Amino acid sequence: MVTYKMESKVTLGAGIYAAMLMKARYADNRTISTVNNGNLTVTEIKENSSDMADFTRTDAGIMISAGYILRDGLEISGFYNKGLMDVKDPKAEFSNISFGLALSCRLQQF
Repeated sequence: MVTYKMESKVTLGAGIYAAMLMKARYADNRTISTVNNGNLTVTEIKENSSDMADFTRTDAGIMISAGYILRDGLEISGFYNKGLMDVKDPKAEFSNISFGLALSCRLQQF
């Protein structure tokens, strides 16, 4: 990631990432309604999986961040990552999205 420090203490960053799956789990809850001879039948399907074979092992994507430099090189920032690969097998348009906050320490400023 490349980070740009503005003239104020605000920083903006963008870049790419590559990742490898360590653990995976998901829940898929669906409701299916069918009408048969005027009778309504509602079926709830709950599927949970933690089988890593259901997912591809690699991902790559883009990331952006915005932060503010505090005193003594400390920085607080927020980030957003968006995966560009389909991470679920079979292909189900299931992508990786993450966001969060970070507290970092700048050891050397250029």
